[in-house]
Amino acid sequence: MKYGYKLFFVIMTLLLVLGCEQRGGTNPGIQTKGVRDLSKPSSRLVGHWRNDAGDNLYYDMVNPETQVGSFYIVRPDSSVAKHRYKILSEIPKGERIIVLILFNDGTRRKEIYYINRDGLSMKTETRISDIFISGECKYIDNKTAPEKM
Repeated sequence: MKYGYKLFFVIMTLLLVLGCEQRGGTNPGIQTKGVRDLSKPSSRLVGHWRNDAGDNLYYDMVNPETQVGSFYIVRPDSSVAKHRYKILSEIPKGERIIVLILFNDGTRRKEIYYINRDGLSMKTETRISDIFISGECKYIDNKTAPEKM
């Protein structure tokens, strides 16, 4: 009978540890030791993405007070543009986040992202005038800025 309790305890401990790691560590709101925080859309957005047009997109963490972060676009021709983005809203336990892209020329554009809970893919919706553009992005790595600028 003792063996059964020990085995049960070991299995439950393993399940607990594995469950915590899938959520981004023991505290899902904090990124630790390279473990990516997948707890909400805004934290899943941080990192290096590639869209279906071949652009590399880099999102840095936002300032908690201003909700503004840096955003880089590296085009297939290697041109780099640095902009900023502001989080307008998100559903913390969901997949949707609405951001405002703040371009260097002073223009702005609202975009809606649907970031899968596993943090590996994202669908985008953008409206430019009366044209709706949708796209898909794949997560590449945790870099928040291009190496060469």
